[in-house]
Amino acid sequence: MPVSAAVAMAALTGVSACSTGTHNLTIEQAKARAKTLSSVAVPSTIRPLKNYRIDESTGQLTLPLDKFSANFAQLQTLDYATQVLDRQCLARVGVDLPLVDLRSEKPGVSRLYGMWLERQINSYGYKLEPESRTVAERLRVGSSVARSPRQVEALQACREQNPAYKELAEIGGNISIPVANAYDRVLKSPQGQAVIMAWRSCLTSNGVAVDPEPRNLWLPTGLPVRDDAEAKRIGLTDVACKRKVKLVETLLSLEADAQERIVNANRPALEAKAANLKRILKRADAIIAHRD
Repeated sequence: MPVSAAVAMAALTGVSACSTGTHNLTIEQAKARAKTLSSVAVPSTIRPLKNYRIDESTGQLTLPLDKFSANFAQLQTLDYATQVLDRQCLARVGVDLPLVDLRSEKPGVSRLYGMWLERQINSYGYKLEPESRTVAERLRVGSSVARSPRQVEALQACREQNPAYKELAEIGGNISIPVANAYDRVLKSPQGQAVIMAWRSCLTSNGVAVDPEPRNLWLPTGLPVRDDAEAKRIGLTDVACKRKVKLVETLLSLEADAQERIVNANRPALEAKAANLKRILKRADAIIAHRD
């Protein structure tokens, strides 16, 4: 899954390789320069947003296959329902397991094609966004249970005996859909390669020494750099170059077209999967409603 690659790259602390003659720029100078980048050829005209969505306010990128799978909010509902089952289970062995409700949490900015919003760079650079207090508490509770052999044994028994656990876990259903990796195909396509090369050319023209790996969209120079100001300068240039050549719009449009073909070829199975998800979410809501 490309997202895992993106997360791995984003987890690095910065960008590396020295820039050519611009490393002494202040942040404000870097921002000003990013607005007047060298002219580069845009490889193609982007058609209107027909089967995909770019939401800069939330930082989310939406593709055709997304509507057939659990979204971020739905996954939090399923997690909370599972917590309720765990709490009921452990209560039988005298353990008062706290519930941590993540349903009001918001998803982080998409990194499908690396950094693409200036506020990402201004807030965290190339680092991952820090966990909220609620998420940290959820992880702490889970770790606490995992460290107790007695609680682990009790939960294993409950999960084997209570069919609700299995039901909540079957969000994918038993449907096999031959989904080729549209993401990788798009990056290797002539149109995808053209816009990536335009982005790389823009970076080079503005003092960024790019990674030899041509499809590294997440960390343009490949390795971390320790200087925060330099990392921020490169990040702002990265974002500005992607915007200038319309990299996100181009790749998202191409991937949306590829996914649309997958949807059309597998619509009955995908609709059955979506219906199964709807049923499971209804079951999750019922579990939550009877949590006390």
